[in-house]
Amino acid sequence: GGRYKSICRRGKDGTFNGSGGDESDLPLDREGRIVTIDCGGVVHKTFLKTLLRHPNTLLYEMAQPKGELYEDGAVFLDRDHGCFAHILNYYRTGRLAPPVGVPEDMWHVELVFFKIENPMYRVPTSEDIDIMQREIGKPPEPGIRKSVWLLFEDPSSSEAAKWLSVFSIFVIVMGVAAFVTETHPTVREPKGPGWFGVNSEKIRVGFQRFEWAVVSWFSLELIIRFIVNFDKKNFFVRFANWIDIIAVLPFYIGLLLNPRVNAGSSSLVVRSLRLARVFRILGLLFKLGKYSHGVRVLMSTFRTCVVELSILSVLLIMAVIMISSGMYFCEN
Repeated sequence: GGRYKSICRRGKDGTFNGSGGDESDLPLDREGRIVTIDCGGVVHKTFLKTLLRHPNTLLYEMAQPKGELYEDGAVFLDRDHGCFAHILNYYRTGRLAPPVGVPEDMWHVELVFFKIENPMYRVPTSEDIDIMQREIGKPPEPGIRKSVWLLFEDPSSSEAAKWLSVFSIFVIVMGVAAFVTETHPTVREPKGPGWFGVNSEKIRVGFQRFEWAVVSWFSLELIIRFIVNFDKKNFFVRFANWIDIIAVLPFYIGLLLNPRVNAGSSSLVVRSLRLARVFRILGLLFKLGKYSHGVRVLMSTFRTCVVELSILSVLLIMAVIMISSGMYFCEN
């Protein structure tokens, strides 16, 4: 049979020298030894210095002087060997990848035992939040520009930012409610009976003025956020900003397609105008997710479970087709 060739060489002092990387910066008196870890009956071997890469973890403590691995060179752990293989690779590569087919709660229990922070349960620090905000255009230097950016982008930055987000949510809800109410026959018909003694024409004018106010507010918000954004190019890359644009752009498209201005193709123009308004109301609904933490959590859940939801969608579509086909044949 063939022989295994080691990628490390034993030095004159009896220690192992690595082939590269940052391992050569570590002291090689006893850290260069190979230690044995028996986890759930499966034996794993690695260099002692490999376990020193992540401080404040269980294996790091065992690799310290007076630790089991440092003193004896071997230890037995009565844990899941499948999870441990991924945990040991975390020490080797620095990448913590959960094993396939292992429930999230079981993986979390193993990480807690080995004193490794679970990225899914990690609470971002203020430095992490600052780095993420700078990536989406937060001005680095303090001043009015940075204060305005935090006012519109981070509701938790101040009391004023919190109430501004509450006001934006209120405007979105009222805009959606006005859009739905405007479809009522009393308002839609030119000679409708009206409400509370007010004829339908005056009600329509009121709805139009309220629509102008809603669009004006979100247009002003969009312009201010664009002005104070530090990275103008990245501003148009973010999906959330395109949602804000969709929320106001159809209104201006509707003005260009107004039947009173574009006479001659009223039927097509009216349909296009209604379609533009539908896209605007969808933009307002998506915009609601920017201010609601619950909606953001829901969207994150959808992204995580996209495969499962796709299977559910296929089954749902098949059920709808079968039931609707049965109803069609029964009725005909």
